[in-house]
Amino acid sequence: MKQNSYCTEVGTLPGTDFRLPPKYMEMLNLTEAWQFGRGEGVKVAVIDTGVTPHPRFPHLIPGGDYVMAGGDGLSDCDAHGTIVASMIGAAPANGAAPPPAVPRRPVTIPTTEKPPPPQTVTLSPVPPQTQTITVVPAPPSEEGPRVPPRHRVRCRRRPQVRLRPEPTVVER
Repeated sequence: MKQNSYCTEVGTLPGTDFRLPPKYMEMLNLTEAWQFGRGEGVKVAVIDTGVTPHPRFPHLIPGGDYVMAGGDGLSDCDAHGTIVASMIGAAPANGAAPPPAVPRRPVTIPTTEKPPPPQTVTLSPVPPQTQTITVVPAPPSEEGPRVPPRHRVRCRRRPQVRLRPEPTVVER
């Protein structure tokens, strides 16, 4: 497999207040759910585009690469896997909102290859090269992450304007 494009450089929108909890935490009502447990010690396999190491992933475990032979999954060309891993188990930053859903240890199992040097691009809601990724059950690593039986990620491209064809009039 060969990568034919540069990696997306990601950033944050101006005015982002990291002291506020992310919208997904409110939607899932995680504060209420946390009274029953936080999932301490659970290892979760992130089967996605890889995960880029970051100080907020202090317990990130390489999990291998099911696309590129010899890869360790610690690179993420379009940032999707890194964002998913941050929702699962990123440590909070100083003065930031509460930690993610549970203090889990993400194990990266990517579905992409190691990237070429990064290129600055205009931020968009969904990178144009994103496509559907379907993964069947993966064998657990020695660390024993829990792998969902089937994981499907569907990222939609920006809507395109399509012209309707002129109606055909048939006289009888």
